[in-house]
Amino acid sequence: LIAKAEEINSHPSKREMDMLLSTGEQISVALCAMALESMGLPCDGANAPRQAEAINTLHSAQEIVAYLEGIAQPAFAQAEAWESNQNTLLIEKICAFVVQHYGEENLSNTLVADAMGISPSYLSRVFKQSTGAGLLDYISNLRVQRACDLFLSEPETSVKAVCDQVGYGNLTTFTRVFKKHTGLTPGQYKLRALNTREREK
Repeated sequence: LIAKAEEINSHPSKREMDMLLSTGEQISVALCAMALESMGLPCDGANAPRQAEAINTLHSAQEIVAYLEGIAQPAFAQAEAWESNQNTLLIEKICAFVVQHYGEENLSNTLVADAMGISPSYLSRVFKQSTGAGLLDYISNLRVQRACDLFLSEPETSVKAVCDQVGYGNLTTFTRVFKKHTGLTPGQYKLRALNTREREK
């Protein structure tokens, strides 16, 4: 419509103006529908008569374009704000789920996505955009943090027992991930925790 409006001078013929008014009415309804649908809300066309009435009071192609831009900008700004809020709520639910299930060895991107009722690819994209980190990195960080807490609070606990409690069924994998995050192997961290406890007695 904007391209067509630019072709028409400031004094369009009646036929040209009728075309612009009709197209403008359709686009205004479509813009509102798109904004509502992006928020997961139904659009039943209830606002169409009011939009049609408003557009029919316009007298030039430029006024029609300006009117449509006035509809589009706040509509999509509202849709973006709604989407951002929904993503924040989703991230909170994902993190809460991971905190509850980090000790399960089969915890994965797919399992979390299924629990949230979304696709794994969508989960990965939204989580990375919102937190700056991938979901698997978040799970690894949480598991290592919990392992450190266990070594500090219960240094007598075996490395294998801690490995199992934080969701790593494989000791080699646990050791590799733990050292990557802390610079120490689980055994070295456990020994340091024991030495610290002895000094504090």
